[in-house]
Amino acid sequence: MKNEILAIIHTIIIILAWLSPFWLDWKLIFFCLILYYVQLLIFKGCVLTNIQFNKNIRKASDMTMYAYWANKFGIKVNKKKLKFESDYIMPAIILIITIVWQILLNIPILIRIW
Repeated sequence: MKNEILAIIHTIIIILAWLSPFWLDWKLIFFCLILYYVQLLIFKGCVLTNIQFNKNIRKASDMTMYAYWANKFGIKVNKKKLKFESDYIMPAIILIITIVWQILLNIPILIRIW
């Protein structure tokens, strides 16, 4: 039960991250991405994922929330490739969307700082 609740919370955080270019200032997104990459360097992966699947916060795992949900729906995925994509490609995509949406198109967002 604890893992299911943590999986839902983790998934909500991921959804908020994917939607962040449309509601959160690019400066905060950039800061959060830096923190995310620091987390990857220190803990060899996402802390929440490590807590969910390893029980050892400093041990790297190929598991991601994307792989978790794919597995739940019976879809086989390459966990190693998906981990690389979720750790490095997807945050870069979020940053690119943010730059286009907020800086190039200058579309208003909900939470803007200075």
